[in-house]
Amino acid sequence: MRALIAACWSSIDDHGGFVRYLLLSLFAALLGNLTPLLAGLMINMTLASGDVVRSIALAGAVLAALCCVSNLCSYKAVLLYTYLQADSSFELDLRATGHIQHLPHRFFNDFDPSYWRKRLDDDTNGLSLFFLQALTGVGENVIAVAIAAVSLFMVSPLVCILCLVSTAASNLSYRIFSEKFAKSQQAFVEEMARYSAIALWQLAKIPFIRRNVLFERSADEMRRSYSAVRPAMYKTNCIAARMTLFADVTRSLSLAIVLIVAAVEVASGHIEAGFVATVYGYFATLVTSMEYFLKVGREYQQAKVNLGRLTELWERKVEDVGEACVRGIKTVRMRDVTCELEAGRITFDGVSATFAKGRLYGIVGPNGSGKSTLMTLLSGDLRGCWTGEVTLDGTPIDDIDQYDLRTHEIGYVEQDSVMIRGTLRDNLTLLCDGPVSDERLLDVMREVGLDAIAKVPDALGMQLGEGGRQLSGGEGQKVAIARVILKDPGVVFLDEPTSALDEGSRERLLAVLDDLKRSRIVITVSHDPELLAACDEVLQMS
Repeated sequence: MRALIAACWSSIDDHGGFVRYLLLSLFAALLGNLTPLLAGLMINMTLASGDVVRSIALAGAVLAALCCVSNLCSYKAVLLYTYLQADSSFELDLRATGHIQHLPHRFFNDFDPSYWRKRLDDDTNGLSLFFLQALTGVGENVIAVAIAAVSLFMVSPLVCILCLVSTAASNLSYRIFSEKFAKSQQAFVEEMARYSAIALWQLAKIPFIRRNVLFERSADEMRRSYSAVRPAMYKTNCIAARMTLFADVTRSLSLAIVLIVAAVEVASGHIEAGFVATVYGYFATLVTSMEYFLKVGREYQQAKVNLGRLTELWERKVEDVGEACVRGIKTVRMRDVTCELEAGRITFDGVSATFAKGRLYGIVGPNGSGKSTLMTLLSGDLRGCWTGEVTLDGTPIDDIDQYDLRTHEIGYVEQDSVMIRGTLRDNLTLLCDGPVSDERLLDVMREVGLDAIAKVPDALGMQLGEGGRQLSGGEGQKVAIARVILKDPGVVFLDEPTSALDEGSRERLLAVLDDLKRSRIVITVSHDPELLAACDEVLQMS
C-alpha cells in the first residue's frame, strides 16, 4: 500500500487542491452521516411535543439545511477531483511512455504498440482512480462507521454490538476469496490487453484486409484471442459472485436479527420508538460501509496488479547513454563490426568501411542483409547489439551521447516517411532548433520538388491530417527529405529515398544529394541503379 500511495502522490502536482478535495469530501460525509441520529431525535421530539406541526417543520428545516451543505461540499469536491484524476493519470502515462522510449533496442524486437497502449491505459487510469476514490472513500466510510457506532451505542449498547458483529461477519468473504480473485483478475487483464491489441489491428489494417479479402482470417484471429479472454473473464466473475453471495446472505440474516432485537428493546422500554429509525438507518450505513470496504478490497487487488505492471516496466533498465558530444563530423569508421539484433541471429558479420565528408555512399544487398540496420547502428542506436569498432572522428560511438548525436549531427530519411498531426509547416520544421522563415521553407520545398504545393495559397498552413494522409507517398518522401535539409546535420542517412518518386523527382533528388554531400557525409540504402551510379562509393552487404 505504501508503494502505491507513493507512486500516486508523486503523480499529483496540485497538492493543495488534493488536500481541499479530501477535506471537502470528509466534511460532506460527516454531515451526511449525522442524518439518522437527527431523524430519530426529531421523531422522539415530535411524539413528545404537543405542537406536532411545528416540530415536523423544524425537523424538516434542520435536515434540509444539513443535506444542502453536504451536497454543496460534495459538488465542490467533484469539481476538484476531475482535474486531479485526469492530471494524475496523465503524469503516470507520461512517465511510463517516456521510459519505454528509452529502453534498449532489443525490447522492441517483438514490441506491440497496441498491446502496450491498452496496458498503459488500464494501469495508469486504474491506479489514479483507485488512489483518489479509495482515499476519500475509506475516510468517508470510516467516519460513517464511527458515527454509526457511537450513535447506536448511545441508543442501545446491545443493538450496537449486534450491528457491528453482524456487519463484520461479512468481511470473512473478502478474506476467503481475495487472493484467488487477485490472481484471476491479473490473468484476465493480461488476456484482455492482448485481445484489444489484436482487435485494434483489425481496424487499423482494414484497407489491407479488404484488398486481400482476409475477412475470415481476421474474424478467426479475433475468435482465437477471445477464446482466451472468455474463460479468464468467467473465472474472475465467478470468484467475485461467490464473494458477493456470501456477503449478501450474511447481511440479510443480520438485518432480520437486528430489527427483532430493536423491537424487543422498544417493547421493554429500553429505547424510545423513534430510535428504531436510527437503528435501521445506521445499520444500513454499516452495511453500505462494509459493502464499500469489500469493494475497495477488490479494487485494491486490481490496483496492486496495475502498480505491479507499471513497476515491472519502470524497473526495466534504460539504455546506457554516453557522455561525449561531437560536432562537424568528418569521418565515420567501422572495423570488423558484427550485429546481432536477436540472440543467435546475426544480421551482418565482419563489416568494415570508412565514410568521409564530401562523398555520397550507397549501400546495397539482398533483403535481410542488414542495410538499414547498419545505418541505424551508425546513428548511435543498437547499443549492446553489436561487436567491433565504430568511431566518429576517432571517438568510439558508445562513448558518445546518442541522443545529442541524433539531435544535432544525424539526419535520417525513413523509407516510410513519418508525418505528425499538424500543418505542413509543423512537419517541415519538426527537427529544426529554432524558427525558420517561410521564404526558406518554400525555397527548400521547391528544391526537393514540391513546387505544386508551394504555389498553393497558405501552403505551409495546410493541415496534413493523421499520418499525413493529405500527401501522396512521393510527396511525403519529399517532405521528409526537406525536413532533413532544414535540420542541416553533419551526417545524412536515406533509406530507399527514391522508392516513391517518379522519374522527374528522382533527377531532382540526385541534384539535391550532390549538393548535400559537399559539406556532409551522405549515406543511402537503395536498389535504384541510377542513384547507385551517382554514388562515389558503394558498400556491398551480403
